[in-house]
Amino acid sequence: MNISFKQPKLLLSHKILQHKTVMFYVITAIFKSISEFIAIFFIADNVTPKDLGIWTIMLTFSTYANFFSGGIVNGLNRELPYLLSQGKTNLAKSMISSSQFYIVGCSVLTLVIGAVVSGYYLYYGFLDKGYVFLSVTIITIINFYNSYLQATYRSNAHFNKLSFIQTVYALASIFSVALIYFYGFYGMMLRLLFVQFLFVVLLHIYRPFVEPFRWNKKVVFLLMRTGLPIFIMAYVHSIALTSDRWIVNYYADELTLGIYSFGLYAFSALLILINAIGSFLYPKFTFQYGSNNSNKATMWLLYKKTTKYLVVIFTAIPIVLYFFIPFVVKNYFHNYLPVIQTMQILVFAGGLYGWSLGANILWSMKAWKYMASQQLSNALLLILCPLLFVRYFEPLQGVALGVCIAYFLNFFITTFLVKKATI
Repeated sequence: MNISFKQPKLLLSHKILQHKTVMFYVITAIFKSISEFIAIFFIADNVTPKDLGIWTIMLTFSTYANFFSGGIVNGLNRELPYLLSQGKTNLAKSMISSSQFYIVGCSVLTLVIGAVVSGYYLYYGFLDKGYVFLSVTIITIINFYNSYLQATYRSNAHFNKLSFIQTVYALASIFSVALIYFYGFYGMMLRLLFVQFLFVVLLHIYRPFVEPFRWNKKVVFLLMRTGLPIFIMAYVHSIALTSDRWIVNYYADELTLGIYSFGLYAFSALLILINAIGSFLYPKFTFQYGSNNSNKATMWLLYKKTTKYLVVIFTAIPIVLYFFIPFVVKNYFHNYLPVIQTMQILVFAGGLYGWSLGANILWSMKAWKYMASQQLSNALLLILCPLLFVRYFEPLQGVALGVCIAYFLNFFITTFLVKKATI
């Protein structure tokens, strides 16, 4: 009797230890998201909707500049955990050396373009746009190195370090809101530069692999051969993801875009959590695929198990936020009262986006045909659905509803494609 009574405790303890890393990582990612929600209070009181609209449009440069990366980081994201699961450590380290060399080149090119555009604005007296574009350029360069470094965090020990870094980021993000309070729009830019720089410095200090800068043409070609198709598909999706802002700007004005941009903060805060969980799942999927000798059938079971938890998590969070948003906006964000319904819709759009994180399995398997179908269909939906709904609703609600429907349909398309690729 004693043995049968104690055994479940051991099993429960084992399960807790087994999932300790992911639990800690998700909790710190949630903390990071909450820190961005806190910043919204200060942005609402100290940044005008028009300035926020200008910032949002300029920030799209960061998305378009990712074109320079050429899929190198995407290739590293996929190949590094796969090679480590196969015990090919030397090739893995060579990929890291070549990737960081390439990323430096991308950063220099981005700096030149950013300096020219910023200089143009400043020379002709558009000081606000000049400073904004310069800030966006620096953030873009930081993001290049950020994405490379995060691709090298693969094991549980690495993710424990990443959890610590996320905690520091969240604390810095909360305390630095004072910059917004004292300096308004420029304080918002300074704060973002500060927390992004701090984050990438910590990623650099705790980086799992310390390798020299070396250019290996064969390794770069190998990374591009894997990463370029992934990058092109992800890049198409990234561009489509910015289409809602351009549609609002076309059918309304910069003021309305600023209000919509404020609504996007709720979506963006959820996106931090979604991307954090995605960056944890992707290497785990790939490592498992390599460890099981590329057994496709096990990946469908893994997709179903993972998606079950994702649907629960990313349904519960938007429901809570749906009832929380009206109270907060009415009491604290008087300049943004028209955004309530838009923000409520966008948090559900973020949740529906989170449902489809299991699509990373297609990347892990290099299922090119199904990956292309998933990304292209999602991109088309993100453009066509907002364009359709903006004709029948007010621009704010119409575009947000279109984004929400696009992600809802994408979930079913993703599930169908993963099933086809794995069975």
